[in-house]
Amino acid sequence: MKISNPLIKSISNRSFSIYIIYLMIISSLIFLNSCKKQESKPPQDKHPHSEHQHNHQHSHQSKEITYPKAHGGETKKPLSPDLFVGKPNLGEAVQAYKVANEIPQVLDKIFCYCYCQDNQHFKHKSLLTCFSTADHHGAYCGICQKQALYAGELHKKGLSIEQIVVEENKKYYHPSMNQK
Repeated sequence: MKISNPLIKSISNRSFSIYIIYLMIISSLIFLNSCKKQESKPPQDKHPHSEHQHNHQHSHQSKEITYPKAHGGETKKPLSPDLFVGKPNLGEAVQAYKVANEIPQVLDKIFCYCYCQDNQHFKHKSLLTCFSTADHHGAYCGICQKQALYAGELHKKGLSIEQIVVEENKKYYHPSMNQK
């Protein structure tokens, strides 16, 4: 196919890479916005696990935050980090998948703050699910990667699973993402 548009012809490989990164950022923002919109919709049916939707809200009386909780119980093993070795821009993903394989019991207790658990498309059980799915969600989601790497750091410092969950919530929870 012959490209006749002079603007497209002038895009160098580096500019094209920046353009692709820009598109990925815009796509991520659109995804996060759609997650936020889905969260604001009232539940369509009563489900035994829908109680977690009410646990996200601030307590107006005591000003304490009730953080979202991971459902947990992921039975699939995390994918191998070797799937992503040598692929451009996935160095942090490789490290995150290593963490998922080293401490799956920890990641299964952590709520993922990209809100994939609440998203009807993903329906994840915990942060561990992000690294266990065939769609490679954890490889392309910076939030999942940062949370996994942070959990790995805290685990190496000797924190218990409960302490790691508390620290993850403190660092990644943002009330504006949780207005239902």
